[in-house]
Amino acid sequence: MTQTIINELSNYSEINREDLFQLISKNYGDCKKSTIYSIISKLIEEDVLYKVTSEYYRVGTKRRFGYLLSPYASKIRNELNKYGIPFIIYETSILNDWLNHLLTSNCIIIEVDKMHSEFIFDYLKSRNLKIYCLIRA
Repeated sequence: MTQTIINELSNYSEINREDLFQLISKNYGDCKKSTIYSIISKLIEEDVLYKVTSEYYRVGTKRRFGYLLSPYASKIRNELNKYGIPFIIYETSILNDWLNHLLTSNCIIIEVDKMHSEFIFDYLKSRNLKIYCLIRA
């Protein structure tokens, strides 16, 4: 039965909750609301659809957020990858999509375990990269 619903959902790009309830009821017969909600949960788990608002669902997989690092940040990432130390690198410019005022300067932020922070700081400084501060948390 679920495959039938999946096939019928392929005709939609977006569907509201009432239409989705009717579609499931049509395929499963007269069933409880809790059963319909569990079928919807199963469809979400299988990446058939995802919730956009309380009333609407989109058919397909949810887009994951991703961004490309600047060439300078990529250079730093490649330098640090040589040492096998786990770290996270990101830039403040990724916030420009959500801010009313664009950031004029782009800062590169590197998160690393406390025990590796001094090594990373000293290493980047020795490579003549612009390093402004080391924050110990």
